[in-house]
Amino acid sequence: MAAPNRSSDDHAKFNAAVAALNESAHADQMFAQYAATFDWNSGPTGKESNVDVFQRWNTSAWLDRANRLKLALDAKPGVGPFGPAARKFVRTLQTLVDTVRPATIYYAGDAYNVDHLAGGRAMHTSLVAAYRAFHSASDQMRAVVQNIDRQNRASQLAELKSNGRLLEYGMLLNLIRADDIIQFVQAELAKGNGILQIDLAKLQSYIDKLDESFSTFRSMQESNDSGGTRWDPSAFDTASRRFVEEWRCLNQALRSHQQVDEIDFSFEDNSSGDVIRRYNEMVAAYNNLKPF
Repeated sequence: MAAPNRSSDDHAKFNAAVAALNESAHADQMFAQYAATFDWNSGPTGKESNVDVFQRWNTSAWLDRANRLKLALDAKPGVGPFGPAARKFVRTLQTLVDTVRPATIYYAGDAYNVDHLAGGRAMHTSLVAAYRAFHSASDQMRAVVQNIDRQNRASQLAELKSNGRLLEYGMLLNLIRADDIIQFVQAELAKGNGILQIDLAKLQSYIDKLDESFSTFRSMQESNDSGGTRWDPSAFDTASRRFVEEWRCLNQALRSHQQVDEIDFSFEDNSSGDVIRRYNEMVAAYNNLKPF
């Protein structure tokens, strides 16, 4: 999501919220792995093999982003555009980290082999409850951030173009086109359509617009014309290219009737796929633009 307005008092909050959402999205991957290892309803049985959960995830980084968001909220008190959603997101993320840490220690050693996963069964209910609370709060927070973005980007796009800040215009246009694709697929999946039932003609039209906007951004990048300010768009260029390549591959796979895992689209519970991760990289690159 593009930053609302670079002079806005809520800019720090917005960037902190996006960074926290991006980093904590790894929790979805963690619990997807957990659900693939253990029964989601009843937990470990003691008969599982190849138990490898929680070891690879850096929950300290999640907590760091949650604390930074809390600092941003406390520095500019007041409801603002975020309301209680941001506070709830921070609180549930902190609770999730506190709940996961003992499990990380437990599964990192040999204790689960010694007690035949009795400790895992004891922790299961609290782990699932903490994740579900976080997942719900994360969805609410993401909706708030997306709403802020969509309220601002049309007027911001027009302002950038009218002021001759063409490089920034090209970057924001490319980000909007990326979001358009995600919203289209999200709407298709919300109808109950599986990945293979997506309207490929419409998907192609969105991809064509994305390709066009990416080419526009690339051409504007060569002149780096942005109203007197020379920006360093290299990180955004890399993130955009990866996002475009991801969609080209997915589109080709769908048209060839190849197996496509819905986790790539990251719209279902317990998932976080490459598409959303690539988009979040674009957002982070845009929000952290620096002049030469």
